Amino acid sequence: MGIFSLVAAKRGHQVVAVDLVPENVAVLHKSAVLNGVEDKFTLINNAISDVHQIYHPALDIPYNKMATRAVAEKEKYSGSWEPLPHRSQKLAVDGRTSVNSVTMMDILSTIQESTVIIKIDIEGFECKALTEFLLSPDKPKFIPYIFAEFKWIQGSYARKHHCPNYEIFLRGFFDSGYEAFTPNRTNYEELVTYEYENVFWKHRTAKDVPYLETLQLITDELPI
Repeated sequence: MGIFSLVAAKRGHQVVAVDLVPENVAVLHKSAVLNGVEDKFTLINNAISDVHQIYHPALDIPYNKMATRAVAEKEKYSGSWEPLPHRSQKLAVDGRTSVNSVTMMDILSTIQESTVIIKIDIEGFECKALTEFLLSPDKPKFIPYIFAEFKWIQGSYARKHHCPNYEIFLRGFFDSGYEAFTPNRTNYEELVTYEYENVFWKHRTAKDVPYLETLQLITDELPI
């Protein structure tokens, strides 16, 4: 796990990695040590949300702790959570483990560097984590690239549970100067209409990404 973090660290960059599951944090620390890059890492055992509140880790894929969801304390006791589509109907909430969530702005405030790259995959909390930054007129950091899982913030389920203000969230990217790639350039209307597994956001002032251009060529050659 943590392959993106490890690659960044091996290339000499400082990495801040956030994970809700203590075991995942421990595995990433071990991987960093084995690769000789532990000095490049700041590991945070927490959940990123849009508010500060108590969250518990929960699994609806029992064998996959890398697909852990964050369930708020109030959801845990009220039973108001719903399983993600196509997953188990029995959500196993770990009531013994809890964190008091942080926001993306909290994380950014701890980073000394002025430029930050974000890779985010937090099971539907991407909307909660990024909206404040996107809508802020005064960005605390320059973030040239954001690679985000979009699978659980699109569609009817997500509009109800994870990202009810999806259009505002999406407009925040474009108004902040970002261009969307999936891997081909994708406009606002397409992101509203269609669903995508992942979206790579590139700020219009950022350098082009050669690998992204290679993916576009490969995609163009695939049969429809």
